[in-house]
Amino acid sequence: MDSRGRMLIRRGSSRVDALQARAQAATLADAIAREAVEAGDRRARAWSRDSMSDPLPVRHPTPVLSVPAQGPQDCRPIAVNREPCPRCETRGDLGCAHQRPFVAEAG
Repeated sequence: MDSRGRMLIRRGSSRVDALQARAQAATLADAIAREAVEAGDRRARAWSRDSMSDPLPVRHPTPVLSVPAQGPQDCRPIAVNREPCPRCETRGDLGCAHQRPFVAEAG
């Protein structure tokens, strides 16, 4: 006992260490089991409702017609005039690997 009348527990004794280890292991096992149950509940709640950020979950069929996939598009910039391409000197109205052909508007 110490000067205040409290019982002193030696940390080095094997019995005290074993009891503490058993209590910590039981607490840890309970916490892991509780976390697994809570995680399952969270997942079930997340899959059961839609939100503004995810209005059409992958699990549910699409209620509206989706936009059909479009083929590859020409992503080259349009030539703004008939001047040659600054990279390869091809005439602007012919088009090249760097720009689409120039099309003059009637008017």
